[in-house]
Amino acid sequence: MSGTASALDHVGVVVRDAAAAREAWREAGFAPTPGGRIMLRHGYIELLARDATKPSATLAAMLAQGDGAHVLSLRVADADAAAARLARAGFAAEVVENSRPGEAGGVARFRRVPLADALPRLQLIEHATPEAVWHPALLDQPNGALALDEVVAVAAPPAGFAARLSRVAGRGLAPVGGGFLLPLDRGAVRVLSPEALSRQWPGAAPPGKLPRLTALVLRGKAARTFHFPGLELRILAPGEAAPG
Repeated sequence: MSGTASALDHVGVVVRDAAAAREAWREAGFAPTPGGRIMLRHGYIELLARDATKPSATLAAMLAQGDGAHVLSLRVADADAAAARLARAGFAAEVVENSRPGEAGGVARFRRVPLADALPRLQLIEHATPEAVWHPALLDQPNGALALDEVVAVAAPPAGFAARLSRVAGRGLAPVGGGFLLPLDRGAVRVLSPEALSRQWPGAAPPGKLPRLTALVLRGKAARTFHFPGLELRILAPGEAAPG
């Protein structure tokens, strides 16, 4: 169905210092755009920081829980159908029209269905001009990262957040060791208990308030592991299985 989620679109990583965060990601072999996006061939990571000229209560609430991934965006083909489906499921959902200059030319136009009732922030997104977002000039990462493959969340117990995620995506869950997996046509979201997280991701920072997005898995050309404030990131080599 066009109103169901088909892929991981992007993850918003909230940081206290935009310049320092971009430098840390550059040192890890990524190439943040001037707008703070790490563009991959499938999906992207967006670094979000408070702007003193544009106070944001949302970003302030996220930072109160610590730096790290606080926004998960899933791709849909039809934002109107997605909003209607969410309304039937009991969510307060409406379509928000957005546009911004493309970072390599053109205009990025997209339609979001944000759910502002809880953290981590979930949203569905339909792209009208994906070519302006995923411009070929932006997609080469020096460390060989290619695609956003999996987002890992931790919740106690995992069933509650996994059920919410399933309702938002319009997709079924699969039980896995220590939690649940939401498989998409491209990518997946894994929801783990704190105990399972410590077993499968022993280097992940202990999360604060739960639920929380705590780790990212990328596909790439060579295996690498990185630790950022509040977030662990692994690049998997070709053929390598994701943790868990």
